[in-house]
This record gives sequence, structure tokens and C-alpha cells, in this order.
Amino acid sequence: MGKRDANVMHCISCELSCQVFPQKSVRLQYCGNANFILWPERNSYLQTGLLESYLLHSKIITLNGFVFVDFSVSNLRYFVGQEWIDRLTETGMKIIIIADRVLAPLANYWLKKWRGVQGIIYADDSASHIHYKFERIFSGRFANITRGPTLNDSEFSLLALILSDAGLRKAHRLNELNVSEIYVRKNRLERKLGCNINKLFSLISGTAKEYPPLG
Repeated sequence: MGKRDANVMHCISCELSCQVFPQKSVRLQYCGNANFILWPERNSYLQTGLLESYLLHSKIITLNGFVFVDFSVSNLRYFVGQEWIDRLTETGMKIIIIADRVLAPLANYWLKKWRGVQGIIYADDSASHIHYKFERIFSGRFANITRGPTLNDSEFSLLALILSDAGLRKAHRLNELNVSEIYVRKNRLERKLGCNINKLFSLISGTAKEYPPLG
């Protein structure tokens, strides 16, 4: 899927790919399909898997559309600030997070901080459990019971600082903590993510320059 402005969102229900946000395509009002958005719009494999395995064969009871958030390491820089959740809330659609193994603790953090998330699908959920969650979500209920560890505020803040290129030394100055305490928090953060910070940077370094701005 080609690179698109992160502020512009399109329905993935069919090949027409009508724009849903910020302005709706005229032809969208004549469509009888449920509106689905995958955000950010870069993961064609996830889009195909969602459509073929779950979305096109589900019974949608609620009238709202759905935004499926690709909560993966390649999109990590979006999720260490408030802008992404504010922007998706503006769509008026229900928000479902699809979390990979590394970012599951961060996804749990956002669910705890912002109760507007309708549900979380985890990478290691079984196919039957995913179907069960979609049944709940599409009937207007929640599937928001967390699994595994959850980042706390200090761990989230440290992750955001590190990803902003502040580094551990600046984190030490900004948080008025001694260096040893910063490293204790860093170790806790790495244990929850199951990934050390250096490896995390290597996983996202190839996509960092491709992030379109929000706003």
C-alpha cells in the first residue's frame, strides 16, 4: 500500500477505497457496507487478513464505523503522544487496537488512560478468540480486558523521551532523577516490552523517516 497522509483515512470495505475522514467521499453515502478504516494505511498484509478472515463475513449490528489501529513497532512513534487518539476520536468511529507482542504493554497503557478504545486484539490471540472479540465489538459491546503487563506513567514518559531523541541523559535532567533511577526505569520498561531499547530503535529505524505528520 502506498504512503498516504496520516490525517486522511479511507474505507477498506471494497476496492473503491472511499475517503471517510476528514471529508467523506460523495459515493460513500450510497454504500450499504459497514465502514472500516485501517490506520495508519501502510500495512497491506494486515488489511487483507482483516478483510478476508473477519470483517467481510461478520454481522455488523452497530451503525458506527470502525478504525483498526495497526499498533506495531513500525508505527511506534505515533503512540508516544496524545495526537493519534485525538485524531481518531474525531472520526466518530469505534477504535480497535491490533497490538503486536512488543507494543502490547503500550496498548494496555492507552486502554487504561483512554476508555474510548472498544477493544484490543493481541498478536497471540487464537482465531476463535479473535472471532469472539469481533462478535462483541460488532454488537456494540467492549472487548477491552487487558492481558500481560501495562506500562505505567513513568515508563511511558521515559519511552516518549527516548524516542524524541532526548536520550537517557536528558531524561535524567528533565525528571530530576539520578542516573541509577533512570536506568532502573529503563530496565523495567525493557522487561515489560520484552525488548531492549537498542533493539527497539533498530526495528523502527528503517521507517522513522516515512512517518507522515499528524496535524
